[in-house]
Amino acid sequence: MIKEGIADTEALRAYFEMKYGKPNMALITGHSMGGIITIATIEKYPSEYNGALPLCGWLAPVHALFKTTLDMLVTFDYLFGPNNGQIVNGKVRLSVETLENF
Repeated sequence: MIKEGIADTEALRAYFEMKYGKPNMALITGHSMGGIITIATIEKYPSEYNGALPLCGWLAPVHALFKTTLDMLVTFDYLFGPNNGQIVNGKVRLSVETLENF
């Protein structure tokens, strides 16, 4: 869908320019998946746009997002996991072996 979005966006820009002429300023924006398409489009066609405003797109490298998400998941499971809903008060320690087998 992202690949098609980039192609469709460029086709629309090219059509607009052909029909109405090149505008004085061209900006691109998109939300969520459109934010990803916005970044990819301006990277692929930088001379066609004067600026971009990606909103809420997945813009960080994938490994960074997964690491952050998994770090939060492990922390949540540690604090709120199999402990009857009680917050760990800092006195409980897990061994490295326990964490490795988590």
